[in-house]
Amino acid sequence: MRTIVLALAILTGAAAPARADTIPLFTGVVGGPFPGSYQLNTPFEFELRAPGLNSFTDFNLDLIVETASLDPVSLLNVEVFRPADADYAFGAAGTFGSSQSAVPGSPQFNVNIAGTGGGGSVNTTAGANEVLARFRVTPGPNLNEPVTFFIDAGSYSIGGTPESGQGLQPPDPVTVFPESSPDPAPVPGPGGVVLLGVGGVLLLARRRVLLRA
Repeated sequence: MRTIVLALAILTGAAAPARADTIPLFTGVVGGPFPGSYQLNTPFEFELRAPGLNSFTDFNLDLIVETASLDPVSLLNVEVFRPADADYAFGAAGTFGSSQSAVPGSPQFNVNIAGTGGGGSVNTTAGANEVLARFRVTPGPNLNEPVTFFIDAGSYSIGGTPESGQGLQPPDPVTVFPESSPDPAPVPGPGGVVLLGVGGVLLLARRRVLLRA
């Protein structure tokens, strides 16, 4: 019986999907937390990072920006920046490029980023040369809905091996929400309106009594 149980455990382990490391990571700038909310006309920034990669030679990623409304490219502006040499995964010798494309009438648009090691490979270290790209997003005055960012799994390409030796997979989507607007001034309910009216009548009556005296 023990032999059968052991054999089943081995078969179950073999059938289970292999674990994969998540690369890149969505982070705030300088490795801080990813922004959770935004204000209109106020830029916010985030980064894509790839720590712990060995023999890293190149990447080609499509960042998809999605809103509930159609044509998000008309509602917000996305800028892409090459990281500083000390932060960039491929350093000063590495190449970097980006482009954007949108389909009219779609709730998404695509921001492509790509880079190479300039003919060589590198190992990336958390807190050092791990940044792939920095993004600045400026919500327009007509944007008042969540914005979701995710890496397109269909075009996902990372030329490197994680330190764990496992496979690689893109991260889960992240969403930024509009900040709540300040509460409007309270409006008196029906009871308050009645009390205000009674108070006004009493003041008027008192004034007339004083005038007659």
